[in-house]
Amino acid sequence: MQIFALTENRKAKRVRPALNLIGAVFICAAILTVSWKDPASTAVRKSSASTDLPRAFRRNMAIGRGINFGNALEAPTEGEWGLTIKESYVQAIADAGFNSVRLPISWSTHMARTYPYTIDPQFLNRVDEVISWCLDRNMAVIITVHHFNELYNYPDDPQYLNMFFYIWKQLTEHYLSADHERLFFEILNEPEVNLTAEKWNRLMPVIIDTIMVRDGDRTLIIDAPDYATHTSLPDLSVPASEDNVIISTRYYLPWQFAQQGAWWSDWTDLNKYLGTTWRATADEKNTVLADMAFIRNWSEANSRPVTSGEWGSIMFADNQSRLMWTNYVRQQIESNGFSWSYFDFGVVFKVYSIARNEWLPGFVEALTGNSETVSDGRVSDSLCISPAKPVSNQAVTARSYIRKLGHCSKTDSVKVTVEGFTIKVAAWHKEQIMQGDEENACADTIDLGSLVPGSYCLAFISDYKDIVNSIHYSIYDTISFTVSAATEVGSTADCATNVYPVPAGDFLKVSGIDSGCRYLIWDLHGKLHVKGTVGDGRITLDRLKPGEYILRIMENTNAILTRRIIVAK
Repeated sequence: MQIFALTENRKAKRVRPALNLIGAVFICAAILTVSWKDPASTAVRKSSASTDLPRAFRRNMAIGRGINFGNALEAPTEGEWGLTIKESYVQAIADAGFNSVRLPISWSTHMARTYPYTIDPQFLNRVDEVISWCLDRNMAVIITVHHFNELYNYPDDPQYLNMFFYIWKQLTEHYLSADHERLFFEILNEPEVNLTAEKWNRLMPVIIDTIMVRDGDRTLIIDAPDYATHTSLPDLSVPASEDNVIISTRYYLPWQFAQQGAWWSDWTDLNKYLGTTWRATADEKNTVLADMAFIRNWSEANSRPVTSGEWGSIMFADNQSRLMWTNYVRQQIESNGFSWSYFDFGVVFKVYSIARNEWLPGFVEALTGNSETVSDGRVSDSLCISPAKPVSNQAVTARSYIRKLGHCSKTDSVKVTVEGFTIKVAAWHKEQIMQGDEENACADTIDLGSLVPGSYCLAFISDYKDIVNSIHYSIYDTISFTVSAATEVGSTADCATNVYPVPAGDFLKVSGIDSGCRYLIWDLHGKLHVKGTVGDGRITLDRLKPGEYILRIMENTNAILTRRIIVAK
């Protein structure tokens, strides 16, 4: 993804300039490539085309699950946009079980502007170093041409066409002996602006020939036009004879969620979408399913393997929504047979904390696991109302109590929305997430006032902005309760029950529960693992494996508390 690129909506609405009928691009392409082509070599390559199709599909499987090192080698100077690639990062990706790394690279800012358009040897050596780190760990590598803005804006200009051709002439020869099963060339990232679909379809085959005449076994990745959006796939026209290619698309949808707060948009203020969540509703899932079906249908109709070269959700979205979106989108990409490269490792759409040298909680599971649900462990350990059984003449208070957080901010804001019998409470905080085993006693307590009789659903959303790690996440809890029409004072029982820590380790503590009550802990498949008496409130979990469980507290034969818990050791 280009950090200063337009978003999906703008891409679709951009008014394109009229095509240059003179066809300068083709004239220049012919001049540049005539002396490069060896007709005999080309004939050999075409004659073996029947064996290339399965090879492209097979190699696409080798890409598998990948990560983009975005905002590093495509920056004017590596590190300027927030990431300098380290070997330890490559090791972390390999250890987490990923199959590949995609390297967005801005070659045009590291080469001469006149013939022979030589790529800076020092920069090329740096790219070689990163590639070797990946190949040494048996991971596939995709190298791209990123941020060639002059070519996007002036696709008929001979200078930029020459630069483009000579980039791939040099790279093809430089990597001629590199592993053909694991090194891929993505010839241009996201054709855009004035490089329209029609012009891309004419330019792209010339670049393919430029590479293939020198290395007929290198598998190429071709981006769809119009920023590689999946809806532009029908506008892509790759010559039928070119069957050692993989087609690449992008997925940052819905943009109101995945790109909220993005500062590079110049078509709308994406800050106004901050706070947009993704809750895996039926409608949200169906949209993803429809998008993936569109890509699959195109892939099958055109017999082309597909990779999702970039997809991700921005760090400004709340963590739990990001995790659910990432997990679900990833599952659908894989179930349709596409490879993928998540964007990005550690900057804007990040899944790794550069500051702390560790994966953000829950993201490795979301990107590589098999769970239907994922969590970063930051869940509320109690959501309740007081009084427990309110009547219509009583004021109702709601409380969500969070253990694993930092200091209570003095500038929190709260918004309460009542829609019929649905009450939505949103509380915002800015703070630093506590580390290790530290705890605090922050509580969101909201006065809802008196309510008319009826059955209510209370949704409590506590949003937190970690001011140190720039992580925005939310706690989302719901509770149902009934307000009676009786006029006498109802139960004054307070919601003093707490279950902590979240997530739990070798033990769990409960408070506000009679010592004689019994507890039972099941896994999500209904298997009972632990049971006993509450006693002093400390429940030993050393026999439980990390994962999600259901805790139930029984008073005689009545269940007085049922709660999902997370065990992380």
